Amino acid sequence: AFGWLLEDSHHHGNLTALRKVQRGVLAMFFFSTGGDLDDVWYDRTNWLDHDQHECDWFHKKSFKFSDDEIRIESPCNSTSRGDAEREYEMLWLDSNGLVGSLPQELCMLTS
Repeated sequence: AFGWLLEDSHHHGNLTALRKVQRGVLAMFFFSTGGDLDDVWYDRTNWLDHDQHECDWFHKKSFKFSDDEIRIESPCNSTSRGDAEREYEMLWLDSNGLVGSLPQELCMLTS
């Protein structure tokens, strides 16, 4: 995860502290749950794409709760600081083939 962050030109540019932490924590999550291994995650669309906002990396789009289906447009909230400053609110990747352990750093995602 640290190597990926070092390669991320956006990380060295104008990202806020929030975005740097968010991207770093999600990169740790990706590697610690097998996202980098072939045939582990079923969908890893845009994950670790340096040119994509981390809120646009693959997430589960809907889930069924009882008889109701709930649609999730984004795992992030909108802020008054603009679209680039969206903050992670949920990490919903059930049935995506994750393995391994959740990194302790997930608690650094404050929302």
